Amino acid sequence: VAEFSKAHAEMGKKLDDAKKFYDQCSVKLKDDGPSIVTSARQLIQLGVPEKKKVQQLSCPSPPSEPSQASSEGRRGHPGC
Repeated sequence: VAEFSKAHAEMGKKLDDAKKFYDQCSVKLKDDGPSIVTSARQLIQLGVPEKKKVQQLSCPSPPSEPSQASSEGRRGHPGC
């Protein structure tokens, strides 16, 4: 019972961390305010040519282990 309780608490913490990570990424993908989408639109309005159209933007999943985030530096997912 003690191990189950410990595992349950750890799972809750990881779920909370994942939700926090998701919320941080969602803010950066909003369609208004200081976001990646707003910045991209401003660049297009200034005449920077579009290279690729993206139908749907999604935020990557967080690394499974904290040590993985530091060793990989979250390559390929800047800002999240």
